This record gives sequence, structure tokens and C-alpha cells, in this order.
Amino acid sequence: MHPMHRSREDGQYFLKVLIPSYAAGSIIGKGGQTIVQLQKETGATIKLSKSKDFYPGTTERVCLIQGTVEALNAVHGFIAEKIREMPQNVAKTEPVSILQPQTTVNPDRIKQTLPSSPTTTKSSPSDPMTTSRANQVKIIVPNSTAGLIIGKGGATVKAIMEQSGAWVQLSQK
Repeated sequence: MHPMHRSREDGQYFLKVLIPSYAAGSIIGKGGQTIVQLQKETGATIKLSKSKDFYPGTTERVCLIQGTVEALNAVHGFIAEKIREMPQNVAKTEPVSILQPQTTVNPDRIKQTLPSSPTTTKSSPSDPMTTSRANQVKIIVPNSTAGLIIGKGGATVKAIMEQSGAWVQLSQK
């Protein structure tokens, strides 16, 4: 599952996704119709930051999604598809998921749920430069949880790379 934070024992989770500002309009829809319809279909609650309210250091808007695991998957998939539909000269990145504190990542589930596209080309985990920006996913995690992702001696991050075929790079930014 994508990085998320369990809120209560009622099966409700939160997922924060960074959305490139150029794609926000297609996700919201005219007069908010698309996002309202998506909420009705999935049962999720979706809140998007204001048009000039960007995640620090980016030009990406924050989207907070609350709902069941299935609802979060459906909404995240919808967002990824809308971004993929953007003209190639505009679309540069996939939506970004933000880990919440005290979140654990199950490497076995990452491979199953990462957005993929039929036009996505596989690149070797040892050759990150062959992956275009359109195929990159950034996940922002608190410094306090980075050690959980790296694992003892890098074991967890190596397992993630081996099982998913993705290149994983942790940055201090």
C-alpha cells in the first residue's frame, strides 16, 4: 500500500499526495464536479490546498485523502491517470505521496500498488539516469522514519529495489 497513516480502528486512513499545479484543474474539474463525483464514487474525502498554497520548496499542491484502503487506492490511481493524460511537454512527474509519522512501509505491497503505465520503460536499479522524469515518484518522509526505510545495513531499501525493480534514492532535502 502507498504510505499512509491509520487514523482510528474504523478502517479510515489518510494519504497526502503532492499534485503538480498544472494538473490540479483536471483533477478538480469544472466547478469542482470531477472531485465531487470522485468522492461520491469512492466514499473518500478529498481536500486540495488552495491554488497558490504549495508544499514548501515546490510548485505542487497538497491533496489530503481520507477513506478506506480501497478508496485511497482508487483516488490515487485517478490522480496518477489524470497526470499521465497531460501533454508530454507539461507532465513531468507522478503524484508524490507523503509518509506520515509512525507509518510503516510493507515492501511486498509497494510493487503491487505503484502506479504504472503501458509506456513505462523498465530501467535497471543500478542505472537511475535512464528513467525519465515522467516515470519518477517522489516520496517525502520525516527524517525520523528514514532509518526504517533504509533498514539495518541498507537491507530494507535493497529489498524494495530488488522486489520492485525501482531505483530508490534517499535525499537530505
